[in-house]
Amino acid sequence: MGVSVNVSKRLPGFDLDVAWDVGDELAVLFGYSGSGKSLTLRMIAGLLKPDSGRISCDAEILFDSVRRIDVAPQRRPFGYVTQGCTLFPHMTVRRNIEYALKGVPRAEQGDRVASVIDALHLRGLENRHPHELSGGQQQRAQLARALARRPKALLLDEPFSALDAPIRAEMREVVRDVRRDFRVPVVMVTHDLYEAYTMADRLVVYGGNGEFQTGTPCELFKQPATPAIEALLTSERLWACV
Repeated sequence: MGVSVNVSKRLPGFDLDVAWDVGDELAVLFGYSGSGKSLTLRMIAGLLKPDSGRISCDAEILFDSVRRIDVAPQRRPFGYVTQGCTLFPHMTVRRNIEYALKGVPRAEQGDRVASVIDALHLRGLENRHPHELSGGQQQRAQLARALARRPKALLLDEPFSALDAPIRAEMREVVRDVRRDFRVPVVMVTHDLYEAYTMADRLVVYGGNGEFQTGTPCELFKQPATPAIEALLTSERLWACV
């Protein structure tokens, strides 16, 4: 169970060539802003087409440039959450979650909605509209909507960056709980090193100039593969693993 990525993408002023595999774990893509982390996540989700390469989840091939496979975003087995609020403003929390369940038998929808509402501590908020929620509540509602689909992996693109520090800390715990309780792999993007170190089972460091390294946080802090990756991690090495 996990996600495998080996893709290339050429954009004006920026080239991305990236290859990594993550398993049944909480994996964090970490690096400077503009290093290609969110770009990678968008390609995994099917929102941006790679120029070449291959993306798979478990045994399912989602993109293969040689075999001309490109599964549509809505058919990919992911839940996808971004930093902004993407809840439909005219719908309640419950209706937003139900909207993600199109195609699921109606008899099953009620149980799924109740399950994620309870898991994300949204009981009592399900009839509110997004503008009636705090930033943390909005993010929990978006996680609930993503999880209701029962995805094979959860993709989180800097989901806490717009939140105040106390709410960020709360949401880190929420994501850990989701990973444990739903037993779903998580791939999360952040440029916050503290967040990356404290949350990741596996860290994928984007060092720039096509340099990448994967491993546990302690492995990477103890033995960065290149000077660029070492420079990226140096400021926090004193409190990490050395």
